[in-house]
Amino acid sequence: RALGARLGPSRRSWRYEPARLPQSDDIVALELGNRATCGLTRAGTVRCWGEMPPPEHAEGVASLHMAADVLYTLQADGRLLRSAPNGDARAKKIGDGDILDVTENGLALAALATGDLVAWDPRGDGDAVPIVGVRDAMKLAAKPCGHLCSEVVALIKDGRLVRLTVALPKLRDAAPGVETIAQDVRDFAWTANAGCAVDEGGRVACWRDDGQLERVEGAPPATTIAKSLGGVCITSRDGRVFCWGRSTLDLYGSLGSGSGVAPTSPTRVGNLDEAQR
Repeated sequence: RALGARLGPSRRSWRYEPARLPQSDDIVALELGNRATCGLTRAGTVRCWGEMPPPEHAEGVASLHMAADVLYTLQADGRLLRSAPNGDARAKKIGDGDILDVTENGLALAALATGDLVAWDPRGDGDAVPIVGVRDAMKLAAKPCGHLCSEVVALIKDGRLVRLTVALPKLRDAAPGVETIAQDVRDFAWTANAGCAVDEGGRVACWRDDGQLERVEGAPPATTIAKSLGGVCITSRDGRVFCWGRSTLDLYGSLGSGSGVAPTSPTRVGNLDEAQR
């Protein structure tokens, strides 16, 4: 349901077929939030659809990231700018080089191409603080664990998947404990309730409620994975998309069932070939 028009001009229509967004020519990257979609053009400008005010600095953008409903744009001069639906806009320079991933869930965290992992208060003016003990993170997921505290899962360049608790006040005095929870990981997806991962061999596994990792039977060799609270989707090596869910309903069609009932085992989504991510 296209509430807030983040999926295009209609505010109340259900949409199951691809529809072109207005003024969407020359878009080279997209980020999707809960209430807005933003795109980066070849010229380095940003356009947004939905409940997101135009970013104050919508030109000279090198890359963009959406964390929930907050848009982060990395400017060519190295500044990281934050724009939120409520109009809150803050500029913060956290270091030179590209940003690989940004997440905001209690804390704001960024994995930098320099290898550093940094954290900061997204609503404050303080500097970003390096997280000692974690380097070369390529992808992040986080959930809040209190005021200025996040439980973080990070995919490291060497294939390790690590978990740590980051509390900003304590971070200035001591490095957080880092736990390796999986090895040889190619991609992962994590939500508030659980996570799944794809290893270098393309095998898919998900964590059970008891914390044990369990292989997903029937899943083809995969390259990427995405997860929501109710379902999981993967792209296979030959570009096909497969989805399945733990809940019995697929009311919004997000798992591609077409029937309103979520498949409980990996099921191919029709008309989605040659997908890369």
